[in-house]
Amino acid sequence: MSYCYNDYLKLTKEYLRSLNYYREAEKNLSASLTDIDVKLGGVSIKSANAADEIHGVSSELTSVERAAAYRINLENRYTEIIRERNLLRKHIDKLTRAINTLPPAEQEVIKLFFADCMSYTKISETLNYSERTIKRRMHNAIRSIAVMLFGDRANRRMEFIQ
Repeated sequence: MSYCYNDYLKLTKEYLRSLNYYREAEKNLSASLTDIDVKLGGVSIKSANAADEIHGVSSELTSVERAAAYRINLENRYTEIIRERNLLRKHIDKLTRAINTLPPAEQEVIKLFFADCMSYTKISETLNYSERTIKRRMHNAIRSIAVMLFGDRANRRMEFIQ
């Protein structure tokens, strides 16, 4: 007899484990955008470098063309980072809203387990509840978050296949 695990619950747990990383990644992407802004401010493509013309330097691209190509690459990277950051932000917002919708007791268990990396035993000692109560709250919270993220299809129970 084999069974089919609820992949939505598994995926929800993975998202919750990664939430802090997602937040840091968003900060890093924002810092990259700032760096590119600074670089774009320093790139002008007004005219060819007079020294190139005087010394007869011949290359495939003139200095104006090189500056234009560099600026275009920076602008493309900027657009790509904005798109990536917006998707990440949307994902973070969904998870945060789902967590904030939970009852306070379940929010706290989620925070202690996923953000603070505490074990069930340590959480039960900290909150003065049995380990069984902590596990039940965790299961209920994860199931609720999965439903908020993926809809009712995430609410199905394990199905046994013969």
